[in-house]
This record gives sequence, structure tokens and C-alpha cells, in this order.
Amino acid sequence: MNDVTYEEAYKNVVIKIYRDDDSQSPEEWQDENLFLVAYHRDFTVDKKISQGLAQCITNNGKYEDDSINDEARQYIKDYYIFGLEAYIHSGISLSLSREGNFPDRNWDVSQLGVVLVSKEEAKTRKEAQKLAKGLIKTWNEYLSGNVYGYVIEDKDGEHLDSCWGFYGDYEENALKEARTIAEVSNKELEKKLKADKLDTKQRLDNKNMMDSTLGDMLQSKSETIKRHALGILKAL
Repeated sequence: MNDVTYEEAYKNVVIKIYRDDDSQSPEEWQDENLFLVAYHRDFTVDKKISQGLAQCITNNGKYEDDSINDEARQYIKDYYIFGLEAYIHSGISLSLSREGNFPDRNWDVSQLGVVLVSKEEAKTRKEAQKLAKGLIKTWNEYLSGNVYGYVIEDKDGEHLDSCWGFYGDYEENALKEARTIAEVSNKELEKKLKADKLDTKQRLDNKNMMDSTLGDMLQSKSETIKRHALGILKAL
């Protein structure tokens, strides 16, 4: 596990935020309603659609010779299609085509694929564009390693709860949920501490009662009672 990114004490528990180095690529989500495909030597996502089919989709469902590709036409019918570009320079940053605010569009920006949003998922192109941008934002968080998880421990370092796979700023995602879960964990700890305290008090009261009873027995004039008290003390 990596070094702690952030840590805070929350009542009787401790919240620790870590980078999630085993985070899942959005490509693995297998979402048929919202996904992207890309074809570049530095960034390729092609499990759903081949490069040739994607080119036909962006060419209005046609091959280069203007013959019809029926499969591409079906995608155009069923999905809103958005071009995908990437700024590739010491890393990869994605954007919808012509919308990326990149420093050098002439050299380091490539048009490399498409984003597809099902028309069952979005009723208008504007709504589909919003979903497409949300997917790209998630991809960029993943590509930049901006994915986190939290661990909740008691003050002795005992693991209480954890969750991983929060994409984006940990303060807006992982930490907010961690605080909610920490509140639950804290209440459970308080119940346990209260129960332990009552149990300790009960055991102490029982001991004091026994000590008092044994003291009375040892002061008894009856030798039988005294011997019985001594037998109890030896057993203890």
C-alpha cells in the first residue's frame, strides 16, 4: 500500500486516504450505453469497435469508396457520436474533438477515435454531450492516477472499513464518503466502549460484593463458615 495521502482523526476513529494503484480502467466497465474507442500507438481502446468500423462511423456510415457499411449506419442510428482527441506529451489528456484547451494543437494533439452515447441513455444530443464529457473526465482521472480509496481504523490501528475506486479529487469523493462511514463506525465503537464499561463496572461490583461477603464469612463465629470462606479464597 502507498504512503498515506491524507489522514484525519474523526472522534474515536482515524480516516486514511490512499492513492488507488489497482484502480479499474473505464474500459473494463463494459458499458454498452456509454463508451469510447481510440486508435493511437500511445493510447488504444478497441475492444468494442474496430478502427475500420470507427472510421466508417465518422464518415457517415460509408467506406472510403462511398459504399455503405450497414453496421456503421446502425451505430449512427442507435448512438450519438462525438469525435475524440488527445494531447499526448509526457502523458495523455483526452477531450471531445476541437474542445481541448491544449497548449500546442499543431504538434501534440491527435484525432484518435470517437465517444458513443446510446440514444436510450440520452434523449438529446446536448444531454449526450454532457455524458460524453463526464466519461472523458473519468478517463483523464484514471490516466493521471487521480484515483483514491479510504481506510478507517480505530485508534489502535485495527481495520474497521475501507473502500476504493474514487475517481477525482479525494476531498470531493473518497473523503466525504469516508466521513459518513466513519460516523457509523464511531457510533458502533461508542456502543462497544459503553458495553465494555458497563461490563467492567458489573464485574467490579460483583467483586466488591464477593469481597464483602467473604469478609463477613471470615468474621463469622462459625468455624464451618470460616472454612468455607477460606476454600473459596483458595479457589480464586
